[in-house]
Amino acid sequence: MALDKFHNCVYRFKINTLQKGKKNINTQLMMLKNLIIDAKIKPDETSTKLLELLELNASQNSEHLKSCCAIFHENLFVVENPMLTMNDDIEASVYSRYTIAFNVLLNCLKKYDCPDIAEKDLSRGFYNRIPNVRNGEPRLKSITKQLLEEVVYNNMTLNDFLISLQNNVYGPNCEKPFARYCIAAYYTYLNSYVPL
Repeated sequence: MALDKFHNCVYRFKINTLQKGKKNINTQLMMLKNLIIDAKIKPDETSTKLLELLELNASQNSEHLKSCCAIFHENLFVVENPMLTMNDDIEASVYSRYTIAFNVLLNCLKKYDCPDIAEKDLSRGFYNRIPNVRNGEPRLKSITKQLLEEVVYNNMTLNDFLISLQNNVYGPNCEKPFARYCIAAYYTYLNSYVPL
């Protein structure tokens, strides 16, 4: 999807130097994808690095190319609608996958050098650094279940889900893009298997 959206953008803006060798560009974009996922380049360096991989002059960098690269970058981390339905036991599904999903989130945040947060604070959430007094359950687990139910019942969009979870983890002022991407990875792991 990221490749398609990138090529549609290049076509729309008529970036001729990139339209000619689409097949070669796909190879370079796959290399670029790996660099992005390995956190070896920052989002704002994407267009410059692509030109370097294509052995093109940096003077060919433009606002349009930067926009297309931003679209490519952003679409690498797009989430899909939940596989869960209203007939599934959402609580059982979330709880059975939560521990591994939590570790995916924690490792992702560490890898991408997102704002420092202790593991216990991550599970408790930004607004509630103490466990749920009623049952001792980490707040992240219970809020994930509640928000996922809202998505499954079509009361919340996936974008709102990601924003709500990111706010729960970091509060409303986090601006690092990989914080949101890590939340997307957390959600994707929860959503990646056939429901129980």
